Amino acid sequence: MNAADLAARMLREPFATFALETKTGNSFTIAERWQMMVSDKSVVVGKPSAKRGIAEDFSIIPLAEIERVVDAKETPTMKKADGVVRLYTDGACQGNPGPGGWGFIIKDGAGAEIGRGSGGERPTTNNRMELMSVIRGLEALDPSQSIKLVTDSQYVAKGLSEWMKGWKARGWKRKTAKGLEPVANEDLWRRLDELTASRKVVCEWVRGHVGHPENEECDRMAVEAAMNV
Repeated sequence: MNAADLAARMLREPFATFALETKTGNSFTIAERWQMMVSDKSVVVGKPSAKRGIAEDFSIIPLAEIERVVDAKETPTMKKADGVVRLYTDGACQGNPGPGGWGFIIKDGAGAEIGRGSGGERPTTNNRMELMSVIRGLEALDPSQSIKLVTDSQYVAKGLSEWMKGWKARGWKRKTAKGLEPVANEDLWRRLDELTASRKVVCEWVRGHVGHPENEECDRMAVEAAMNV
């Protein structure tokens, strides 16, 4: 993350809520432009006080420690719904690697929408954004909720249903003609393993860009997030 990108976002979306996530796992939510000041090497974030326009409890974050900027519209963890919920996901990337985005929609067993979220980061890849869309969707749901995951990514669908068990058994290595090699995006696959350990997840692959309503909407959200990151 560099100062120019962060300052540009502040000016472009002065009242948009987003979060800065650091490499150490901390998250700082920005709801108002006056909460944050950017220099060439760091960002200063303060918590809003009771008086509007005043911030307090400042934190100084080196720009090098900011891992990503996340759209903070994500749905808080929901109560467990009856039956199986459907999680629709998609990721997008403007260039590969380049600025990327992800989006998800959650619907209950009756087909009613109960949550959605989107966000972006840079630089990233399309596969990482596909994985992030699933991660963020699962994080928004009760950890014991049964899920039907609907994705247009063969990478995600086959990874979860066919490949991940073997990768994990081999110490997160995959078989190649040259022998065992590290799994790409291991950090995200490990997180998915954690999120699916206590629930049943069934994957359904759908072809992208053929008019599937939820898939098209997730794609729109992901592309918009990639363009605004």
